[in-house]
Amino acid sequence: MRLRPACCIIGERKCGTSSLFRYLCAHPQVLPGQVKEPQWFSKAPDWAEANIEAYWALFPEAEGDAEVVLEWPELDAHGQLYHSTVRKARQPGWPQITLDASANALHEADPALMRRYLPDARLVALLRDPAERAFSHHRMFLRFQAEGRPFAMQTADFETDVRNGLERIAAGGQDEFISPGCYLRNLRRWMQVYPPEQFLILFTRDLEQAPQQVMDRVHQFLGLAPWQYGSGLLHRFNRAPAAQMPPQARAMLESFYEPHDAALAAWLESPLPWRSPLSGSG
Repeated sequence: MRLRPACCIIGERKCGTSSLFRYLCAHPQVLPGQVKEPQWFSKAPDWAEANIEAYWALFPEAEGDAEVVLEWPELDAHGQLYHSTVRKARQPGWPQITLDASANALHEADPALMRRYLPDARLVALLRDPAERAFSHHRMFLRFQAEGRPFAMQTADFETDVRNGLERIAAGGQDEFISPGCYLRNLRRWMQVYPPEQFLILFTRDLEQAPQQVMDRVHQFLGLAPWQYGSGLLHRFNRAPAAQMPPQARAMLESFYEPHDAALAAWLESPLPWRSPLSGSG
């Protein structure tokens, strides 16, 4: 018998899901799976269903005292990808849970397929300034491209790709970098399948500025015991070197996202950190 994910961090990509995942994995009650992002429910339903036992096998055994091993991809100070092994010992006397942190799920996964297998999972979404998120996503693809990874699409400079992406969206299509930032559309899609009480919506800026307070909310949401992490762990994981977004690309994206952000703020009944007059943009 293996643990099945009690929590799914469903995204969005480039919003701090790696940090949230690593923080949670340090909690005594949380055991990671073998990988952070199985991305199982973004695959074709027939394939996912036929191979579901392989998905369950990614997660720790429900009982026993064997340590859990996570293969962790990380960026170094130069933005180069490397892999490390993270080992987590079980804590006797603590009830254990595990989690799936497939950050592409919010935009790409099939919530109905996930609910078929994980009906009681708690879902956590992290939201970031969508223009900054798109820029970070684009930079990630440039790194992948430089590493020689095979992709159907080729990235150009960011401003050119933003212009082309906005044209695709205006024609009724989707864009790899821009569309995931239309958060409300995706949240509504998921909430048509999972009840609202199974969602926790967080902001990346809060996780960066007040990580312990955010984790206290996550613990309560997941039914975990209170836990103090200490400043040594609560740093940002998987962080690329800083870069400046081209001003014209930012202007185009902020104009595009303005109505989406306004609708999201009204739906949440809360201002968005990147649109708040007190916090500024970015």
